[in-house]
Amino acid sequence: MAKSKTSTIFNIIGNGIKLYVQNFLTLSAHVFAPVIGMLVGFVMMFIPIYLIPKHYLTWAQSLPVLNELYMIIIIAVAALLPGLIVFKIAFWNYLLKMVSLNNMVGDILKKKVLKHHSHYTQIVSLRSKDYFLMLAIWCSIIVMGLILPFSVYLFVEPPLTPFFLIGFEFLAVFLLIVLSIYLSLSFQVFAFETSFGPMQSLEESFRLVLNNFWRMVTLMLSLFIITGILIPQIFSFAADICMIKGTIALPVKALMENLFENYPDLYTYLQALPIFQYESLDKFILETSKSFSFVLIASVISLLMLPMGSSLYTIFYFDAKKRNAPKEEPVEEIKAAKKSSKTAKKK
Repeated sequence: MAKSKTSTIFNIIGNGIKLYVQNFLTLSAHVFAPVIGMLVGFVMMFIPIYLIPKHYLTWAQSLPVLNELYMIIIIAVAALLPGLIVFKIAFWNYLLKMVSLNNMVGDILKKKVLKHHSHYTQIVSLRSKDYFLMLAIWCSIIVMGLILPFSVYLFVEPPLTPFFLIGFEFLAVFLLIVLSIYLSLSFQVFAFETSFGPMQSLEESFRLVLNNFWRMVTLMLSLFIITGILIPQIFSFAADICMIKGTIALPVKALMENLFENYPDLYTYLQALPIFQYESLDKFILETSKSFSFVLIASVISLLMLPMGSSLYTIFYFDAKKRNAPKEEPVEEIKAAKKSSKTAKKK
């Protein structure tokens, strides 16, 4: 049978965006809960970070035992732990959605009737050990790649160490970015090749991207521009007009004012830094709190747009599978070859 028809990278991007828009509510509902969960966990951690420094000195005067280091650590851990647990659960659920969304998109492409989103999450949960191991291998490669350049301290003389360290670190980051591109289809492979283990999923991703490297780079850059820059900027602008950004900045502003009030030497230290460009503490707090609110809005929007990435990557995955499939002889050629072999035998 002849090889299946493939698509250009721009067709893939266009079809992926079209699929996302047409199924916006269905796909977005799949990731809404874990994103809100991460936001709630963040707020739960933020509240004690604001309240404890503000009141701790008063508490310590009433109870001298609170001045002990072990008590400070216990209170800090107890205050932050609930929010951290909520964030961790929501983050893991979000990681499961990164795979299960591919199965949803696959069913949409095959024109199947979509099941409840919990069904797709359950499919991944049943293989959670393999999934966790795949993520662990990937993260270990990244961490090792970032740490390895520091080995120059063992082999290079002290005067030259900073130059070699910076050079090797840049090289390591570049190589890790390239490797991440090759492994970028791992989630799709894991979703659709259910018989593959963690290492097999990573290897298959590398194989599929090997002959599609620049197409993958084009897709990743396009997706980053759309979901990481363009749309977050639009939402941030809208939030600015609706005074949402200023409202989000208020608690951050209050936290920073409280921090500098309790630790006045911190501002003196910041002023000594070459990159510090603010003429007053009030200006620094105001601009930093606004920047934080923008980063928070942009991060939430980017997280909610995971389904668009899944749509593009899944379509790209199926296209790469077609391109990498072994070529088969056309049916007519096979019949002609059989006929000629039979004629030769008769002679």
